[in-house]
Amino acid sequence: MTEKDKIVGIVGIYEFLDTIAETAARIFNATNVTFRRIEDNVLRVIGAAGPTAAKVREVLYSVFDNRQIQIEDKCAKRRA
Repeated sequence: MTEKDKIVGIVGIYEFLDTIAETAARIFNATNVTFRRIEDNVLRVIGAAGPTAAKVREVLYSVFDNRQIQIEDKCAKRRA
């Protein structure tokens, strides 16, 4: 199995968990649903639904595609 195959498999799992999150949000009338997992003492988002989910997906897929992403530093504005 190549690295690309592993990544495609991982993305498939994330898409599956996103579907479960969307269903849970609908059933429980929730604004956001997020699934997290602890990996090596780091809490990672592995599935999400709701307004924040689009941003999570953008960041996640950018990492898989090896693209740079820009995240606004809101603390910098407060310091200025």
